[in-house]
Amino acid sequence: MARTLYSTPNGILAAARECGFDGAALRQVPGGRALKLLDRVFERFTVGGIKNRRTRWLWTDFRDPKCSTYRVLQQVQALLALGAPTTPVWLLVEDWSGRKRGAAFWVFEATLEAALGTLDNHHLLEFYIVDRSLEWLVAENDHGALFAVGEHAISALAALSA
Repeated sequence: MARTLYSTPNGILAAARECGFDGAALRQVPGGRALKLLDRVFERFTVGGIKNRRTRWLWTDFRDPKCSTYRVLQQVQALLALGAPTTPVWLLVEDWSGRKRGAAFWVFEATLEAALGTLDNHHLLEFYIVDRSLEWLVAENDHGALFAVGEHAISALAALSA
């Protein structure tokens, strides 16, 4: 049986390598582990919890405290206001092709710098950056709206929007 090639994770990994980020800075989380992590993110940050496994737009179901803005970032790199470049994060990206089975997101382990640099080097897609202690989440949807969940992310987004 031939292995299916998925354009979204392959594109993310290629964009990371083009920016000089190696596997230590950004790597894909394998299937079963990714699904467990997604379930934890859904439970922590959304009202519907794991019922959101099939949801493509998590931003419609975020828990409080949350905020959003339609201020379009010139570069995603502005989100470095969230922490040090070496801050470990989870990067969740939508399945651009819509062919992924299960949850509609690909999961990557990354540093904040690698996640943001990779996103700046990739075509527009919906993404979620989550700190690994699950205290905050920042997202951008395909309409250019930014979302923050958790006090730290809300403060950072407010500072960017000022």
